[in-house]
Amino acid sequence: MKLKLAKKIGVQEGFTIVDVGCGPGHHPPSFTVCLAELVGERGRVLGVDVSNENVTEFYDEAKEFKVEGRVSFVQGDALNLRGIIEDDFADMVVGYRFLEEFMRPKDLSEVIKEMVRIVKRGGKVCVIELSTNTRNEAEEIYIRLHRDWGDSFFEASEIAEQMRKNGLTSIQIETFEPNIWFSPQVAEEDFWEEFREQIISKLGPSTKKYGMKYPPIFIVSGHKLRGGAP
Repeated sequence: MKLKLAKKIGVQEGFTIVDVGCGPGHHPPSFTVCLAELVGERGRVLGVDVSNENVTEFYDEAKEFKVEGRVSFVQGDALNLRGIIEDDFADMVVGYRFLEEFMRPKDLSEVIKEMVRIVKRGGKVCVIELSTNTRNEAEEIYIRLHRDWGDSFFEASEIAEQMRKNGLTSIQIETFEPNIWFSPQVAEEDFWEEFREQIISKLGPSTKKYGMKYPPIFIVSGHKLRGGAP
């Protein structure tokens, strides 16, 4: 799924990409690794996260998938990466499901502003998030589970508006269908092991009846003008 998403947003061989909020990659391959596979040996992927707690796992995964020479990690807050990443650094700046764990939803504009600063003129900014426009109970269970963890969800239109306000053009909103189902057994016993008790107590009956399914994923993207204002 992640590799298909990376292809869909237009990652090309030789690109320099910044993956904002790259996270630890608990369910490999991570999106960072998928990006690295597509940029090839001439490309580079820089993962950025506010915590360096899982940096060992980050590099171990890169080595496992044989892309260690193409990826690197820096610790930084997505709100302000000045002094860490220079202006017009990357061909593409992406964020894969990092907004849902963002603890300050009101700061969305500042995050988009930094992504725009980092991307080259003519480059592309892409934000990939789960849609809350669920179509059945199995998808609603997945969203309810993440809400219980305290995750934040944005509408695609909110992200698109912030891209416009920060000077991006050719704004597009696309939908991607994962078509991934989790059986009740997987949902309760394996995939969500650290939250098993919470699932059983709050969502157990519904999960057993309906299972759990990835909701649609939306992609919001825009381009930075080649000259003049960003």
